[in-house]
Amino acid sequence: MADMSRNTRCTHRLAVGAVALSMFAAGCSSSTSTTDATQRPATTSQPSAASTATTTPTTTAVPDTTTTAPATTTSVVEPPEVDADAAGWRPTDMIEAGQRSEGSFEVLERRDDGTLVVWMSPAITQAEFDALELPPMWIKNQSRGEGGPIDTRFFGSPSSATAEMVITEQFGHEWAHVATVLEFNSPLDDEGLLKGNVIAKEHEITFPPNVPIAVLVSPAGEMYPRVTRDLRRTTDEFELPPGWTLVERTFAAPYITRLPNPTLNIQAPNRDSFQGPVTDIDLEAD
Repeated sequence: MADMSRNTRCTHRLAVGAVALSMFAAGCSSSTSTTDATQRPATTSQPSAASTATTTPTTTAVPDTTTTAPATTTSVVEPPEVDADAAGWRPTDMIEAGQRSEGSFEVLERRDDGTLVVWMSPAITQAEFDALELPPMWIKNQSRGEGGPIDTRFFGSPSSATAEMVITEQFGHEWAHVATVLEFNSPLDDEGLLKGNVIAKEHEITFPPNVPIAVLVSPAGEMYPRVTRDLRRTTDEFELPPGWTLVERTFAAPYITRLPNPTLNIQAPNRDSFQGPVTDIDLEAD
C-alpha cells in the first residue's frame, strides 16, 4: 500500500484471537481477484498500475463488483466446540477407490441474507463441472487445485451446530457444505490489486515437508499461506501493492495449521488464494 491510511479506513469489526481481520470495513466496496507466484517472483505495483483478472466463459467468479453482503447474516450458526482429536472430514472421503480427483470444484448458493454457501465436490470432473446448468441464485466458483496443501480437513459445516459435515445431492452430484462466505470482494489496497473475502469455516491444512510454501505478508506483518490456485490461471506472476511482500518458507516436517474462523481469503490478480492470518510461521527463519 502507498501508506497505512487505507488500513486505518478499513478496520473490520471481525477479529480472530489477537489477530484482527484489519483489512475490511463496513464502507469498503466490492470486487474480485487472487494472487500467488512461487515459480516467478512477484512484482511491486506502481501507484498507477492497474490489475486485470482473467475470466473464462465456463466459470463465474464470486459476485461482481457491484455486490456487497449485508453487515449481519443468519445462515451461519455459532461455531461449536471442536474436538482437537476429531477425525474431521476430508474432500477425499467423497472419492471412490481408484478414482482420481481432477481438482476441487465449488458451486455457490446465494442466500436471501446475502451470504454465499460454498458447496464442494472433488469427485466430479472438469467436463462435468463445465456442463452444469445452475438455476438462479447459484454460480460456479473457479476450479481450484495444485500448489497448496497435501491434506485438508474440515470440522463440520458452518450451518451445523453439532460440527457435522452437511452433504447433499444436487445437480446429479454430491456436494459438501464446507464454508459460508460472509462478506466478499472487498479491496484491500488503494490500487484494488488484492481482494478479500471473509469466510466462516473450520479448516485445517497440511503442507508437505521440504517444499517451498508461498506466504503473503501484509504491511502489518500478518501472514497468509497460499492454499489454492485457479486451475485455469494464465500466469504465475502478479503485482503486489506497496507494503505487501511474498516470501517462501520451507519446513523440515509437515506444516499443519488450523485457519482462523472466520478466515480472511485474499485473492491476487491471477486468482491464487492466500488464507489466514496464521501466526505459526517464522518470517525470520533462513
